[in-house]
Parts: sequence; structure tokens; C-alpha cells
Amino acid sequence: EDKTIFPPKPETESVTHNRIDRIKGGTLKINEADQLFHSTEMYFANENEGEIKHGAGLFFLAKGNIEKLKTALRWLSHVGIG
Repeated sequence: EDKTIFPPKPETESVTHNRIDRIKGGTLKINEADQLFHSTEMYFANENEGEIKHGAGLFFLAKGNIEKLKTALRWLSHVGIG
């Protein structure tokens, strides 16, 4: 049996969003049209165990004073990674 372990693979997916009118509680309308838009989101796929799964975890090791590293990772989690 092949026990090859593959690293997480970056994948992208188009996701539909809408703009919300926070005052009226519905979708925002400009020129009588709803405001749908698409964005491309990136994730890491795990193709081990014979199938591709979304949400593969990433990790790394760090040694020493990691306060700046923690700050950078916190920022990345706010902008969509983590």
C-alpha cells in the first residue's frame, strides 16, 4: 500500500456575496438592482487519506521570542488566513 503523504495544496473557489443595507435590513439596491458580487477565496486542501478535504491545517515551529510572530499571525487571521 502506498503511504505517500502529500503537503496541503492551495485551492481557490469563487464565492458569491451580497451588499447589505444595514438601515433597511435587506440587500442594498443601486439602480433597482441587488448588489451581488463574487470574490475568490483561497484555502488549503488535504488530499491525504484518499480524498480531497477542505480546511487542511498548517503548522510551523518557532524558537525564541515569538511576540512579533504572534502579532503577524493574529493579523493574518483577521484578513482571512487562520
